[in-house]
Amino acid sequence: MTKNKSHKGIFIVFEGGEKAGKSTVIKFLKDELAKRGLDVLVTHEPGDTPLGKIIREKLLKKEDGVSINPVAESFLFFADRAQHIADVVLPALERGMVVLEDRFSFSTFAYQHYAKGVDLNFLLQADAFARQNLDPDLVIFPDIDPRIALKRGIDPNNPFETAKIEFHDSVRHGYLEMAHNDPERWKVVDASKSADEVAKEVLEIVLNKLKIKK
Repeated sequence: MTKNKSHKGIFIVFEGGEKAGKSTVIKFLKDELAKRGLDVLVTHEPGDTPLGKIIREKLLKKEDGVSINPVAESFLFFADRAQHIADVVLPALERGMVVLEDRFSFSTFAYQHYAKGVDLNFLLQADAFARQNLDPDLVIFPDIDPRIALKRGIDPNNPFETAKIEFHDSVRHGYLEMAHNDPERWKVVDASKSADEVAKEVLEIVLNKLKIKK
């Protein structure tokens, strides 16, 4: 990724497969950072802008007889990301906020390239435009075997959650490979532990990143 650090804030991204527990950890982290006097914004992809809500509805709801081509699907995610970066993420970072985002570019690479075979060079180039070359300062990856995670319950109307286990294995493999290739920025957390243990480990990682005493 091309680095762009013209803002004052901190951009922390949470990545992971279905039911990895990202939302629970993000909520805990927001509360803990707020207690320490930090201005925190929690956001997500797709769907955290008016346009994004429309796109999310199309992407995450099964419709009988309707199948979205993986390349078309990628463009929908990029449209959501472009609007989201411009309207939500960059303004918050420019105000000096800590932005906690549930899913970002790496989800596109994991799902659309590693699991669905869309050309990676195409995804990298289109993504760079969509995110205005904005890089996260830290990537938290709660890692868990999808066979365990999916036992936590799935939405039968969500085409990603109901995909075959081989799909989820490919997504996990993609995340692990990206984490291996960028160990300074990526932090892998064992998400098979209890929610409390995972949350405390993530808090420690983030506090160290922000250079805040526990």
